[in-house]
Amino acid sequence: MVTKSETSNADQQKKRNKGGRPSKVADEKIDKIKCIATTEAEQIRLNRIHKIYTAGQTKSFSVFAKEVIFALETSATLPSTPSKDPTYINTIIIQLTQIRQDIRSVNTLHNQVVKRINSLFVAAELKKEVQETNDIIKQLAPLMQRLTSLLDELTREQSGTAK
Repeated sequence: MVTKSETSNADQQKKRNKGGRPSKVADEKIDKIKCIATTEAEQIRLNRIHKIYTAGQTKSFSVFAKEVIFALETSATLPSTPSKDPTYINTIIIQLTQIRQDIRSVNTLHNQVVKRINSLFVAAELKKEVQETNDIIKQLAPLMQRLTSLLDELTREQSGTAK
């Protein structure tokens, strides 16, 4: 004879979440896998094209191949190269601006450190370290100029006022 508590325990075990990822819905399930036979040279070429078109993105090769094939089917344009893609250029501009700000903050922090060092009694001992950091700052100056010119060029191209 089965008691009421035994049946409720069985019901609770059925309802218990076993964890893990939920089952995939029909749209997420892969029905068939297609293979492409390629030579080693063709494989290298395909990988190079994949890297060019998906630079800065996390697209798998299969997602990229589906996009290209479906674009051909609908007579749409193929994915643009990163150099012409406005979102890619915007991403580069943002990253370069962040790098430039980081370098400027290093320079500001360096100046603050120098002021504090000069106010200490051990300033003579730390003079060598200050000179080394000055050398590093001088080495960063051409990089700052190059970053500024790159940002200017990219923003000019983005706004359509390229020379």
